[in-house]
Parts: sequence; C-alpha cells; structure tokens
Amino acid sequence: DTKEEMIKKSFAKKTPAYIAQEIRNKRIVNRGIVPNSILELSPNSPFSSTYDKLPGEYKLSFLNNSKLIGDFGFNINPFTFKTTPIDDGVLIVEDNFSIISNGSVLYMSFKLVGATGFSQLELFFKTYYLNKNKEEIKGVFSGLDIENRLISGEVNVDFKPKY
Repeated sequence: DTKEEMIKKSFAKKTPAYIAQEIRNKRIVNRGIVPNSILELSPNSPFSSTYDKLPGEYKLSFLNNSKLIGDFGFNINPFTFKTTPIDDGVLIVEDNFSIISNGSVLYMSFKLVGATGFSQLELFFKTYYLNKNKEEIKGVFSGLDIENRLISGEVNVDFKPKY
C-alpha cells in the first residue's frame, strides 16, 4: 500500500536481487555469491569482467576418444547476450549460460532442433581462457545426440571476441 511497505518487503530473502534493486533504486552487491544471470550483475562485481568477455563467435568441435564426432557454432550478442546459431537450419530452442565454481568455470546449456547432430548440449570450460583473451579454448561436454544417446567428451572452442 505504501512505498515504505514495499521497501520493507524488498529485504525478504525470497525477493530476487534485481527486483529489490529497482524498488530501492540502488545496486546491491553481494560479494559472496557468484551471479547466475547478467540481471544480477553489478559493475562493482569481480565477475563483471568475465561476463563482458562472453560476447563473440564460438565454433565448437566435439571429440570422443580423440575422434571428431560433430560441430556447432553460435554467436553471443554483445548488447543483449542473446545466442544465435551460425549454421542455417539449426535453431536454439533454449539456452543458458552462467559462471559457476566461484567464477572459475563457464557453464553453457543448449536445446537444439534442426540440422544438427545434437538435441541437447552442456559445456564446461575455464573462465581463465576468456580472461586471458585466448582464442583456442578446451573444455568438456555432455549431452544427447539426435537418437537420444548419451554422449560426452572433450570440446575444442575456436573463440573470436566481439567488443
């Protein structure tokens, strides 16, 4: 009913930080928690530099027992952080990326349809590569192929940043 009541309720743990920030009209910085979304990120956060380096072109090569089993490419827009596939005929139905393990690992998840060998992918690689501006990144992946078989292995990422 009142502004004071709204501000008081914004301090509840159930209230997401980005909503509480709008109500109180100031940024909230919690240095003990790694943000899972760009909406939860403060420019004062130690993770903001990593999120700033995510936009760019990613070309992934998937290896299982050192044998190439497929590839996939996508772009992350530097303004909206929206992912779009590079290849025609591939549609990203759902995507998610977050920084986990105290800021040291980038996690990406995709649900795909179309002319691709995978229906679902999960990728993990060290944020060290992004922070050191490396163009060749190594990581691991797991997921489902188009026949719903579980697959996993190594992923080589050719990364071209877009600032």
